[in-house]
Amino acid sequence: QEGKTPNPCVICNKEIKFGLLLKKLPELNSDYLATGHYACLKKSNTGYELLKAKDKAKDQTYFLYNLKQKELQKVLFPIGNYLKEDIRNMTKEFNIANLIVPESKNLCFINGITKNYLKKHLTLKPGLILDKNGIKIGKHKGLPLYTIGQRKEIKVSGFLPYYVLRLDFKNNALIVTNDERDLYEKELIVEKVNWISGKEPRLPKRIKAKIRYLHPSSSAEITSKTKKGYLVKFIYAQRAITSGQSIVFYDKKNILGGGTIK
Repeated sequence: QEGKTPNPCVICNKEIKFGLLLKKLPELNSDYLATGHYACLKKSNTGYELLKAKDKAKDQTYFLYNLKQKELQKVLFPIGNYLKEDIRNMTKEFNIANLIVPESKNLCFINGITKNYLKKHLTLKPGLILDKNGIKIGKHKGLPLYTIGQRKEIKVSGFLPYYVLRLDFKNNALIVTNDERDLYEKELIVEKVNWISGKEPRLPKRIKAKIRYLHPSSSAEITSKTKKGYLVKFIYAQRAITSGQSIVFYDKKNILGGGTIK
């Protein structure tokens, strides 16, 4: 509704899987919470480290950056050191292959098309589509239906593809561009940062960072901390940096932490 693009899986892990479920352990007379996340844990002299999974294609540490030391003490990731193919073979060995279900690749709590869900739950106000020079080129169906970098569902005349450049809530206008290069930026501010070690690293800090789950990690530097949050500068410009999405910081296989793009 505010024009941000949050990641529901990140929030679900923080509030439900490692929030409510961990609080249930005493009631269930249980010592640990084991999950099916593709991630690994390592105990060190300074605490617990969260590491990337063996299966690089399935690694889910991007969704786990909000975990804290007190939570990691009670968590197990039993499949982190296996490939998904290994796990599927085990189901045959243990005669439980019939329990395998198709992978979930959409929002698990939505039955149907995401935009229809949004239309049902959000207040949508149609408005103008403007190019980056302020020229009217079409009409949008409600700003919450769009996100930075989006190409589909932009109804404008002409043959060139248009991409969402900005959501102007003050004027209820969707700003678009037909030059994809306009979507690339080198800097961002990140807020609500969690450091998995519990301690802020010495800045500036060189890292690898991912600005969305399916986006490759890229070399960057956390240069400083300001009143608005941490300033992150990339070596190479990133496409469609989006407010509300998560950015996660890596040091090789080690996940340092992450936060929300402001």
